[in-house]
Amino acid sequence: MYTANIQKLLRHFIPANFVVTNWNKLEPFFKNLLDRSISTKEELEQWLKDQSELEALVSEDACWRQIKMTCDTENKSLEEAFTFFVMEIQPKIQPYADALNKNWLTIHWQMI
Repeated sequence: MYTANIQKLLRHFIPANFVVTNWNKLEPFFKNLLDRSISTKEELEQWLKDQSELEALVSEDACWRQIKMTCDTENKSLEEAFTFFVMEIQPKIQPYADALNKNWLTIHWQMI
């Protein structure tokens, strides 16, 4: 018999007990990445790890909201939680995602 021993990875950039509740609590992590000074390979590697951790947190939260909503279609609070993410959080992430991608390209080309 196969079993999945799925364990969450330990967080290093975002507190372990952090929960996505609103944009005001999530935005500082994006600002941290965007404002961080990177001048060495090690700093770049840490920046990429931290960005990956943040992206994983956001993606997992969005997926769980959608899963919960579709498993219990009569629960309006689950639908509202998913809609809130899609309407209030996701659109605010996009400008940061674009800026972080541009930042990555700039840093990458400066280091090669």
